[in-house]
Amino acid sequence: MANDALNELLHLGIESVAEAVCTAMGLYVAGSAGAVGGAAATPLLAKGLKNVLVDVAVRQMSDREKYRVGTAAAHAVNEIYRRLINGDKPRQDGFFESLDDDRSPAETILDGVLTESRQQWEEKKVPWIANIFVNSAFLDVEPLTVYRVITMAERMSWRQFVILSLAARDPDPGLPYSWIRTTPELSPTQEVLRQEILELATGSLPLLKPNSFDLTTMGQLCVQLMELTGLPVPDVRAFFGAE
Repeated sequence: MANDALNELLHLGIESVAEAVCTAMGLYVAGSAGAVGGAAATPLLAKGLKNVLVDVAVRQMSDREKYRVGTAAAHAVNEIYRRLINGDKPRQDGFFESLDDDRSPAETILDGVLTESRQQWEEKKVPWIANIFVNSAFLDVEPLTVYRVITMAERMSWRQFVILSLAARDPDPGLPYSWIRTTPELSPTQEVLRQEILELATGSLPLLKPNSFDLTTMGQLCVQLMELTGLPVPDVRAFFGAE
């Protein structure tokens, strides 16, 4: 029963993974059981990945929630395969080892990523949230710091993801948002955008430095773990009304 639920969950998500990437890795499969079995056979994923996926899969979820979680799970599995095939080395600091009184940090982070993905009504955020688990498996970032990034990702809007992506690429790209630093008469749309940027700079999501478009240390970590610089450039520019 649990394996059936897992297969259903990942089948929903695998459709949203770029087919070209999967084909290039030789990982595209008609069903999802093979993908999970192969993942569990690798040194990186053997310690708990399948258990977490099964545990999440049997939870009561709507079809849309299954789609979101399946998207995150399939994206994470395939990205980890890609990284391993490219020769990237998983961290060797006990990240995948169970603690005396708890699961491994890797299992806790994966559970958090899938749980947050389940709740994302802005579904474009899901693959970028899934990247947190992928990158935490390879980068030497303290688990408690990763937990905080997951929390910040859940609280941010899709538009704030894009704002951080832009800030990471160029803190002064010359796009028409100079009004953010002033107080002109704004349209409702401009005011909402301004509020979202100010929230990142001076509010409850301190990911931008005040009075600039530079990333704070936590902002840099969010960008790094979610790979937000991978957001398509045309999307970023169109978002701010640039030609």
